[in-house]
Amino acid sequence: MAASLTEYPERRRWRRLRSITEHAILRAQVRPGLDVVLLDISARGARLETKHRLLPGAYVDVLLSGPTETTVVRGQVLRCVVACLRPCGVAYRGAIVFEPTVPWLAEVGVEPCNAGYGTRVEMTQTSS
Repeated sequence: MAASLTEYPERRRWRRLRSITEHAILRAQVRPGLDVVLLDISARGARLETKHRLLPGAYVDVLLSGPTETTVVRGQVLRCVVACLRPCGVAYRGAIVFEPTVPWLAEVGVEPCNAGYGTRVEMTQTSS
């Protein structure tokens, strides 16, 4: 059996930022003060982990705290699943779509995905 590669165009419009050095967000919360861990964020949405279940379809306010200011962004919960069961509780992983885009993420030069992200590659097994 040989592996073959199939290329697909990148479907994401905005580059995902994963580290504090990329996005400069020191703390994130979902109102009414539920702490969340950012897994990644773009100008259009975020993937996060929290101890609290987020209801898909619900609108939420996300507080993003940077070094000098805190911004409140309105968004809609796209999905939320159980990520991990722990003795101390459950961890949920969710995605929120921002409405509108986060202006300061767009201002720091985060361009729509084209250059640098190329194509998604999927490996499939073929018989030979």
